[in-house]
Amino acid sequence: MTKDIHTQKDTQKPKDTQKPKDTQKPPKVSKKKCKQIQSSNFVRICSDYFSNLPFIKNFNLMNFIKGKYYLTIHSLLVIAVVFITLFNTSIVHLTVLLIIVTLDAFSIVVLHGCPLTQLEKKYLGISGMEFHNVFLKHMKICYQCDHEYEKQIELMINVWSIIVFKILTIILLNTYHAIKNVSCRVV
Repeated sequence: MTKDIHTQKDTQKPKDTQKPKDTQKPPKVSKKKCKQIQSSNFVRICSDYFSNLPFIKNFNLMNFIKGKYYLTIHSLLVIAVVFITLFNTSIVHLTVLLIIVTLDAFSIVVLHGCPLTQLEKKYLGISGMEFHNVFLKHMKICYQCDHEYEKQIELMINVWSIIVFKILTIILLNTYHAIKNVSCRVV
């Protein structure tokens, strides 16, 4: 038995000549297996997705702030137009709103796009309208055309028509009310 122990000790390498663990070569992995590991890595997939987004690819804080500023102004303008159209019955206020919408439509025709949308795209790389269209396409709701200009003109025409219809309805109701009051006094 003692002989076996001595033979094992003789065959073992001394500790000085053994390679440390951190310098040992890792086992070889085929290129195909390496690509599978890389493509199945969740962190890598998320990183690639977020780094390829247009507004993150060339991130600049000042451009981001300016873009968010224009996006906020654009959103507030749209909300104000909708709020005034729905809840205001003053013909003067609706006429002023109609003039503002007409000027916006005119600027879209002259510049071939909404000025605020163009500024958003300049500073953010994507406009609110593009983001909205991506969201609608994801929900399986989409326009037939992909031209922003046509969509913006169509929207302005629809808003303009709604405001004009409301003004005409108020005028008709006021006229009816005036005729009714006059006929009640005569009798």
